[in-house]
Amino acid sequence: MEDDKKTVCRLDIDSLLRFEGSVTFDIYIRLSDDKTVKLSRGEDIKQVLPKYKEKGVDYVYVIKEQYIQYLEFLRGNLTSKFYNPLTSTIDQVEMLSDSYKATRESFIKLGISENAVLMAEEVSRKSLDVVNKSANIYQFFIAFKEKCDKQLMNKMLISYTTTLMISTFDWQTAAIKEKAALSCILSDIILEPEDFDIMAACGTDYKNLPEKIYNHPLEISRMLQSGGSMISKETIIMIEQHHEKPDGTGYPKKLRHTTITLLSAIQIVAEDFVEALIRNNFDHKAHKELLALFLNKYYQGNFRKAAISLCKMFGVDVPGF
Repeated sequence: MEDDKKTVCRLDIDSLLRFEGSVTFDIYIRLSDDKTVKLSRGEDIKQVLPKYKEKGVDYVYVIKEQYIQYLEFLRGNLTSKFYNPLTSTIDQVEMLSDSYKATRESFIKLGISENAVLMAEEVSRKSLDVVNKSANIYQFFIAFKEKCDKQLMNKMLISYTTTLMISTFDWQTAAIKEKAALSCILSDIILEPEDFDIMAACGTDYKNLPEKIYNHPLEISRMLQSGGSMISKETIIMIEQHHEKPDGTGYPKKLRHTTITLLSAIQIVAEDFVEALIRNNFDHKAHKELLALFLNKYYQGNFRKAAISLCKMFGVDVPGF
């Protein structure tokens, strides 16, 4: 870049090609470690960028101040066009994916900001809307997983499952479900795609996780709290606890079931269940076996309540409850 001291943000070419209207910021294309091409504002990116895409270039770079403009545009686009009758479900999923990736990049490179939080809230609400209107969650996953950021797709399914589990409780409200859904979207927001590969490789051997990954729940919590009262206390606690385990073998605080809140337990169980569904290709025949497994696995404190709510979500009665 012309000024290495300026913060630059990464933007994938596919997202930028879906950008409607004229580009009002400069774009930098890194061809190698020592060679960068600048596309000045006003150039026809739809003509130029596909040529670089063919050469294997997947990302472009934008300086901080101009990336904020892009984020504002995406949020406006998400607000104004998402529910337009002419906007297809595919378009909605791609809009959510672009917005989620932009929010993640903003959190990673620029830190907490009102724009990024507002964008996350929009993505959270609209993700639930688009999944809820699907008649079959498995068909939704198959149809759109190639159109959507992998982590956002997982977050959408976890958010959907979490809110359905909450709906089985007498104390459930729309506000509580919104707070929980936002936690699902923000829980790993500062992790890069390659970080999830590292997490998968480590499995349950959490002590070998890099410090950045091990402490990310606390770092996200710190970032959100530094932004004042934009995010609820319930959401922040869920984010802090989303990698904990009932027996104290989770991270980063190694909390046991006695100190993990019910909302956190619901999110933890929901995430585990979604991962199991994906591993089993959403095999409906395996549901009963999975539910029995989860009742045996999550039998302590609030986790027991969470496991029972998962069963109730499927209309399965648990004797004694």
